[in-house]
Formats: sequence, structure tokens, C-alpha cells
Amino acid sequence: MTLVSGKRPSQLWVREQTRYDGVVGGRSFRVFHISDLHMRSVDGPQADRARLEAASRWRVLGEKWSANLSAIREDGGPIDLVVFTGDLGEWGHATDYPRALAFLGQTCEALEVPLERLFVIPGNHDIDRSVQRAAWKSLRSDIARDPHAYSRWLAGEERGALCGDDRRDQILERQQAFWAAVASELGRAQLAPKRSPHGRLGYRQAVTLAGLSQPLQVIGLDTAWLAGDDGDSGQLQLTEHQVSLLTTATETGAPLPGFRLALMHHRLADLADGRDAQRLLADRVDLLLSGHQHEPAAEVLAGPDHQLLVLATGCLYEGDEGHHFPNACQVIDLVLDEQARPRAVEVRFRGWSEQGMFWGDNALLYESARHGRLRLHRGARGWRFADDGDGKNEHATAQAQGGEASSRSHRPPGWINFTALRSKLLVRFGGRERELAQLDEWLLGPGEAAWVVVTGGPGMGKSTILAAWLARREASGTVIPHHFIVRSYARSDQPEAIAASLAAQTEAAYPELRDPEAAPESRLRELLDRVSERLGASARLVVVVDGLDETYAMPGDNPLPRFLPHVVPVGIRFLCATRPTYPHLSWLVARSGVRRIDLDEPQWAESNRAAVRGFWDSRATEYQPPLPAPTIETAVERADGNLLHAVMLHDAWQALPASERRADRIPDGLRELLTEIWDRATDHDESVRVGLGLLCAAQEALSARSARRTRRLGPRRALACAAQGATALARRAGVVGWRRGVSPSSRLGARAHGCTARRTHPARPPSNLVGPAGMLAGAGRRDGAAVRLASRVDPSRGGRRPGRCVATLGRL
Repeated sequence: MTLVSGKRPSQLWVREQTRYDGVVGGRSFRVFHISDLHMRSVDGPQADRARLEAASRWRVLGEKWSANLSAIREDGGPIDLVVFTGDLGEWGHATDYPRALAFLGQTCEALEVPLERLFVIPGNHDIDRSVQRAAWKSLRSDIARDPHAYSRWLAGEERGALCGDDRRDQILERQQAFWAAVASELGRAQLAPKRSPHGRLGYRQAVTLAGLSQPLQVIGLDTAWLAGDDGDSGQLQLTEHQVSLLTTATETGAPLPGFRLALMHHRLADLADGRDAQRLLADRVDLLLSGHQHEPAAEVLAGPDHQLLVLATGCLYEGDEGHHFPNACQVIDLVLDEQARPRAVEVRFRGWSEQGMFWGDNALLYESARHGRLRLHRGARGWRFADDGDGKNEHATAQAQGGEASSRSHRPPGWINFTALRSKLLVRFGGRERELAQLDEWLLGPGEAAWVVVTGGPGMGKSTILAAWLARREASGTVIPHHFIVRSYARSDQPEAIAASLAAQTEAAYPELRDPEAAPESRLRELLDRVSERLGASARLVVVVDGLDETYAMPGDNPLPRFLPHVVPVGIRFLCATRPTYPHLSWLVARSGVRRIDLDEPQWAESNRAAVRGFWDSRATEYQPPLPAPTIETAVERADGNLLHAVMLHDAWQALPASERRADRIPDGLRELLTEIWDRATDHDESVRVGLGLLCAAQEALSARSARRTRRLGPRRALACAAQGATALARRAGVVGWRRGVSPSSRLGARAHGCTARRTHPARPPSNLVGPAGMLAGAGRRDGAAVRLASRVDPSRGGRRPGRCVATLGRL
């Protein structure tokens, strides 16, 4: 295979920069940052997975990707560097890389970037875990006992007990396919770690910058060399000497001159030596780029004496988890002085819209990135987030004492970020123009509707409608404080957390109205009063709260008055959603000026059906062969307007061969679909039914002791039943996706909408267990709730025993 060698000269031409958001003079250059391609091959060990995802991958990274690259070039000038921060393949197998590297070559060609300006590093999915497993296992255990000695040994020192230890070379054989492909397919043999100052890990390349007296230093740091299982986080080592040898002059040990750009796959928070690495990198690196977390982020990590700017990009393609994470990339514009020292940075966040099927600027990440662009300036006191021009952005919040990475480092305390959840909801959205128009009329018009409530049964798409309306308003530049109540998602179901998050968002929009002395219980109410006085006669502030029925409360307690006002101030309006069976809905509808959309009413039946049809029409081409029109028609008919029926059926069908996607087998309605899933999971063993019932009742991470209290089982049997139930449902029910949670041997991890539950809540009253007709939920507490369980069981990656077992309690 021949890859493009590039149309532009090898020398990097840095453009004159006359003015950049308050920075006068300087030079600028552009970096295109991508990560996490996870390429599989139809000729490799994951041939079936590659075949099933081919259409979906092409939809994101085919013609629409080419259009994205063209838009980037046309808006802002040419790209100077392309960097890829890990997970090029999926299993580290040689068959992963020909197509993956061809994709990188085509991307560089479209951007007119020569391959000598492409820099790549490996990720944990570029490790072949089947190679030298014994050496990896023993070395990862040993290095934790004396990381300094092993760091010196890895860098080439031969002395003491480690002299002659073959594991140093054996463990690096697991990356051989990756580096061999980089050398042979890309012609980038100079990136090979054996040529680096370290000799085994990472690389360093100096790039000449025309017009500057100092070069650009590109430093590739290998965080994946010790990766090997799903418990990598907290056990990986960057090593002291990989950092020191790659980021300092070889002979003197002094920091490198010019602009220092470092690349790594994992977050610093994922490394056992992450805090030490942050301290060392802060003085030797100007910008650190990373991947792995599948979500874009910009943060300034700071301690008393150091500061480090970190930009993480999202994944190029992620299909394992039902497209839970949005596909993303970044364009980074840097302004340097004549000594190649950084003066300013602009990050342009690009993301894939599953709803509209296009790449565009992502304005939903940060309040200060209104149009998908985040600006930072560097002054005498370090990096600061630049004003966006209207005085409403907040500055970066420096993390104390080298704290761990956070995807919302410059958000005010209490602000809960729902970006990933909203993106997941928008994947399902289609149609609903009538509902959105009605919401616009009530919320933005001159009427007296202080409250607008969307109600509907399980799976009718209430949250999706709110997410879509919110996205449209934010796209127009409107600030919308919002909260999606999801049990066990960052304490989002706690009334105090709801009020604090809404207040933090409102204060970010109106910083001059913030009262630092306000009592927590009255902070939001008093703030809305002050905002009301500030608003003009026709201005509106809309507050969105989804999932009122998910709010945590003790039996008999109404939690709504703890975060919703009794009287809504003039100009303030609330948009809420809940199930119609929620017992405290009557408190809300008793307020004055309430308008309601009830999706269960006949007047919305055709719209519900159109939403389901829109979902299937957008997914039909993902199948090979595409779903026939009669099958789609039957799926629409049997969903009966229930969007979740379509989503769950689609998830199940993706794992089935074409011969089993039969119209006559489609369950009629959501209840029948869930009952069938339950029956398939529990038809062989009563203990599986008991274990799944136990998980269904749990509303937080479940210990052996609480399991025993709930079911009067011994702790061993309780945990065994729950783990067996999760494994069975993953294997038999065909429910798509797995999530990394907590080992079942110590704790059953519970996830709600993709976020791991931690024991941060007070003890909750137990729910009643249910039978197969009870919709996999507590009969008296969660009518219509579903549970999605999974276990990562992969014989080629560590045996047949169940991996990390989790329960996803999905509010329908």
C-alpha cells in the first residue's frame, strides 16, 4: 500500500499573526488532533464485528468525514501538524493497521499535510494482550513495589537483581504490530522508540518552524506499554525516566527550547505515577494532548508552583457502547512569540451529529465555548480562559495540589455536566417538530405559561424532546440552565445537587448577581428573583429539569419544593418532564400557569409513530444487508409509538445474523419486548432469576452485606447469583453493550445511564422484587424501568470467567 507523501514542502511555515483575540503580533500554526479510531479488519480476529459496524463507521468517517476536513481547511487556513493520540487499532493485531493507516494517510492527503508532519502514539487497544502475558502480569505487579528502580532498568540500566531480566524486551513485543505498521505503512520509522533518547519508550522529534529561532518539539509519551486488562486505570506507569529523557536535553538535562508539544493516550489520572508526571511535565511541556476518555475536554492542571494545559479529544469512532460517546476531533490554533513560546491557544471542538448526520462545531461543551471555540491566553500568571466577548464566561478553575483530571475543570462548583448524556439522547431524536413548536410558543411567547410539563409513559421519548429543544436554543446562543435527573449519575438525583447545579449555571450566565453568602437552601430561589428583576419586559430565562420522577426521596416525602420554586418570578419559565404516574405531579400541576404535553394522549399518537419511523429510517442502512421495508414497517407498527422499543430492538438486532432479524419475531409493545428479554435470560436457572431480581431492586452499588439483608441470602450466594444473572443476560438476551464497572467479587457496580454508581448517597429504602412480568423493576417503585446487564467475557483476553459485571438501571 502506498500512502500520500504530501503536497506541501516538508518545512513547516508558520504564518504571521497580526492580532489574535487581544494578542498583538506573534506567529501561529495549526494542529489537527484526533484519537481512538478502534479500527477492526474483516480479515482479522474480529471479522464479524468489523462486518457489522462497516456501514455505521462509513456513515461517520466516509464522505461526511471528507466534508469535515474540507470545512476545516476552508475556515481558518491549512493544517500544519496532524497528531493521533492512541487506539489506532482494536486488539493490537497486525490486521488492524492497514485500513487504519490508510485512513490516516487519506486524512493527511485531504488536509495537504505531508506524512512527516503526522505523529502517532499507541493506546491500550494497540497492545496485543495475547503476547507475553506472563511477563506483563509479573512486571506490572513488581514495578509497583519499586517504580524508581524499574524506571532506571527500563531506560537501560544494568545492575542489581534486574540485570539480565528478559521481561524488559518481552513486554514491548506486545506493541510490535503497531510500531511495525507505523514504520512500514507510514514510512515513519524515525518514531520507533528504539531511536528515542529513552531507547524503549516514546520518541522526540524536532520540527523546524520558519520564521522562529527555536524548533517545535513533538514528544510522544507511551502510557500504554503496561496496559493489559480492564483494570488498567491506576496501575499504568509513565515512568520517571521516560519523562525526563524525552523532555530534557540529552547532555545537560535542561528543559528543551522552543514550543514543547507532548502526546499521550491516557489521562494523568489513569497513571499510578500521574501526580509525579504532572509535576515534571508542567515545567517541561507547554501543551499536553491526550485521548482515551472518549470525551473532549480542556483543563488547566495547577498546583502551588506549576501549571499544565491539557487538551483531550473525543473518539473518532466508538460503536461498542451503542454510540454512547460522541465522535469528535479538535483543531488547535497556537500563537507563539519569536522564541516559539506560547502566547494564546484557540481550540475548535468538532463533533458528529447523529441526528443530522454531519460534522460541525460542538458548542455544548463549555459555556465559554459558545460557538465551539475555546480561547486561552498565557500571561505572567499562566494560562487563563479568555473572555468570549459578552462578559458571561467563567475563567478556568485551577485544580488544587495537582488534582486529577476533570472534563469540566473551569466550571463553577456544583455544576453537573450532562454533555455525554444529552448526546446519547440526541442520537435517538427525529421528527417532533410539532412538539418543539408548541414548546417554543409556550416558553418563548408572550403568554403566562410559567410551567410547561411533558409527560408520558416509559420509553415515549420525554427526555429526548427536552434534549432536542435545549440543543436548538443553545445553538442560537441562548443560555439554558438545565438538569437531567438520573439515579446514581454524579448525585444528580439529590434535590440539593439539583438546586446547586442550576444555581451554578445561572450564576455563570449572570456572574454579577452571584451572592457568595447565600444559604444553599435558598440560593437558587433568591438568584432567580434577582435575574427576574434584571430581565427586560420581553426577555425570558428558561430552566429545564428532566426526570422529576427520578428524584431521590424518602417514602412519603415530596422532594420537588427543595429545588423548584413555589412561585415562579416574572420572566422565568420552567420546562420539566416526568411520568404521569409520579405521585407528586399533582403538586406541580396545581401551580398557576401550567401547560402540559401528554405524549400518551391520542393527539400525539401520530407524532409518536413518526418519531419511531424516523429512528428506523435512519438506522436501516446500518445493517448488511439493509433492513427491508416490510420489516421496518412491522417494527414501527409493533412499537406502537414507543421510541425505546425501537432503540432496544435495534440494539438486539445488531448482534444477530440477518436470518434472525425477522418481522414475525418482533415483540408487540415494550412490555412484551422486556418480558421476552427477561425470559431468555432466566429460562435455565432459578438462581439467575433471583440474582437479576436482586440487581433490579438495587439503586446503588450493592455490597454483600446489603445483598444478604435484602434477600436473606449468604453473601457468597447473593453475589454469585447477581454476577451469574448479569452474565446470563449479556449472553442470552442479546442486550447490546458492556460497561466497565466494579468487580463482582467485591461489589456489584450499578450504572444509571452510563455512569457508575458510588456509595455517595444515604441508605435508601429497599424496592420490591418482581417477577418476569414486572418489567425488570421494583413493582412499587419503578414502574416500567428496564435493566440492562452486561459482562465483558472475552476468552482471548484472559479466559472465560466473567469480567467486570455491571447493572445498568435505565429509566425508560
